Amino acid sequence: MKLQNKFLATIFLIMLAAFAGTVSAASADDENSGSAYLTITGVSSDPAVFMYGDTGTVTVKIKNTGTTSVNYQRADLFSKDIKILNDD
Repeated sequence: MKLQNKFLATIFLIMLAAFAGTVSAASADDENSGSAYLTITGVSSDPAVFMYGDTGTVTVKIKNTGTTSVNYQRADLFSKDIKILNDD
């Protein structure tokens, strides 16, 4: 049962990242000068399916599709079923 929960949590996070769409990152000062939008353009994992005890990598590709720059430095995955081993 625990394996199934981890598998479902992994699939949920990948689907959430893939369908998250566009995130507005414009500040109040930039309202009239343009806007910045971060769009998730791809999600992959290695291995493709995580089994109990597996260690792997989830890669999320993000693209700025707006007209101004974005000061975006970090993204976090939150799940009680995922343990982050390397926070770099």
